Amino acid sequence: MTAATYDQMRGWGQAQSNDAGADRRPTEKRMIAHLRTYTINKGMMDAWLKLFSDELVARMKESGIEVHSAWVNEERTQFIWIRTYGESLTDVEKKEAALYSSEWWKKNVDRVRSHLAHRDIKLIRSI
Repeated sequence: MTAATYDQMRGWGQAQSNDAGADRRPTEKRMIAHLRTYTINKGMMDAWLKLFSDELVARMKESGIEVHSAWVNEERTQFIWIRTYGESLTDVEKKEAALYSSEWWKKNVDRVRSHLAHRDIKLIRSI
């Protein structure tokens, strides 16, 4: 794919539109994130969703980690979400260290992880 084709696809260099992505320029800062897929233990999805929304989101935010979006698959067996850190791998390291060293995490890690049968974590970067 040529750069011009890519620019056209993303809407760069075009007149303003209502699409927020259309005004994005190649020189903007890039975001580093994790695409996380958790397989939730059978019968625990409702409890996981409550724990996630009532407790985990706030704890991550305190550490500088933002939840970008979250989904549940149709079978209600997987929780898929994106959490963002900033612009560098150093941001990831610092923010995860802050979360995982917190007193709340140390007291609740077993309870949090008891919901999870499997975790798949991919490092992703915005374009």
